[in-house]
Amino acid sequence: MDYEEYGKSMYKSAEVYSKAAKYLNGIDMAVLLPSQVIASLSLELYFKSLYCFVFNKEFKINNKHSHDFHRLFLELPNDIQDFMNAEFRTVLAKRDMKDAERMESFVKVKVPRDLVGNLKYWRKGFVKIRYFHDKPKEPIVMMFFSEIEEVVIKAIRSVKPNLAKN
Repeated sequence: MDYEEYGKSMYKSAEVYSKAAKYLNGIDMAVLLPSQVIASLSLELYFKSLYCFVFNKEFKINNKHSHDFHRLFLELPNDIQDFMNAEFRTVLAKRDMKDAERMESFVKVKVPRDLVGNLKYWRKGFVKIRYFHDKPKEPIVMMFFSEIEEVVIKAIRSVKPNLAKN
């Protein structure tokens, strides 16, 4: 398999899912949940493309495909993790946090202000909330999609600068 092309294909798919999630998110509160499921899938594909570019192989757990991009993140080299954690702190420091504070008040759950804490919630998006009728046992706080996306794209482009030109 040509992992270079495979990674690029996942990256392009992630961009399309991101665009769809952002579009749906602004339409109607009734489609907020589906937009977040699509956003979660987008993040998964971005992270899997990064993994593919770094290791020249697919991300698998026990030889099986997985949606757990939090675990994928933890398998990345320390320098990439450090870069992404620092970038996330920088991006969040510039952000108005009123919506996060409202979410905390409404859901009664603390919204993580770190990348790893957010990835723990977001990784559940595709698997745990994609079906309306299967309500999760605990709240799943999915915030900072744009910020996480920005950080993972920067990490991908630090590994594959040619993607910035496409």
